[in-house]
Amino acid sequence: MEMDNRHFNLSWMKDFIVALQEMVLPSIEAAKRIQESLLPVVEVANDIIQHAQEIGEAIVKALRPVEAVERLGNAQFVIWEYTSDDFVEAIIASDSVNDTLSYFLRNDNFKQVEGTIEKTTNHPAMKKMIRLYTQSAKAFHNGDYDLAVNGFTSIFDGLLTELSANSTHKLPPRIKAIKEKFEKEEVLFSDDFALLALALTLEKTLDSFSAVKDFKEEEPELLNRHWIAHGRSHRQKTNLDCVKMVNLIWGLLLIQELDEKQGDSPFRLAGE
Repeated sequence: MEMDNRHFNLSWMKDFIVALQEMVLPSIEAAKRIQESLLPVVEVANDIIQHAQEIGEAIVKALRPVEAVERLGNAQFVIWEYTSDDFVEAIIASDSVNDTLSYFLRNDNFKQVEGTIEKTTNHPAMKKMIRLYTQSAKAFHNGDYDLAVNGFTSIFDGLLTELSANSTHKLPPRIKAIKEKFEKEEVLFSDDFALLALALTLEKTLDSFSAVKDFKEEEPELLNRHWIAHGRSHRQKTNLDCVKMVNLIWGLLLIQELDEKQGDSPFRLAGE
């Protein structure tokens, strides 16, 4: 039997696909804007890593944490402080960064995570999203990790778009000062490392978390906003996944404050 093609108008499908693209693009573009603002810091960090063996022994030792920071960024774990030597060496030597992170989190009884949740809850930029953030944190505490990650991802989307639109681009002067210290072979202060750690881990996490991955392929091992937001992620989430999202959200808030308050220390802004 011959079909009448007039009854098979697929123009609605084209409109639907366009509508989907319009929903996804703002988050992708917002992530790119945040990443672009971090590029000056990332370039300095990469420069330090590449030339570490060419400079004095004291600086090589002082730059040891940068190697750990790079591994943390690859594991989607955002940090914003100068870390202990034990933690640095454990991360560098680890065969599984996730396992090592889980060990340190349990050993700390998740106190630092709880502190980050409290700071985020009290942050002015969270006012519109406080209900969802509180519910997501409660799901995390109750062991409902899949629900928590979905909630945190929704918050990430809203926060990313809002903060990227308000960037003031005041970070470059601070980065210039760090670069000058490096070029003069001066040992960098803890605050300098805190900023490098925040920028490097945040940029790497945004890159992998915001990447658009084809649904026809296997689900990414790392957390992926595209898969989670579209209900395609079926991997069982863990408490570490929730901590990564908590840190990612706080990292966005913190980098925005650093951008606005050029002279302040990452430690003071982070409430350390």
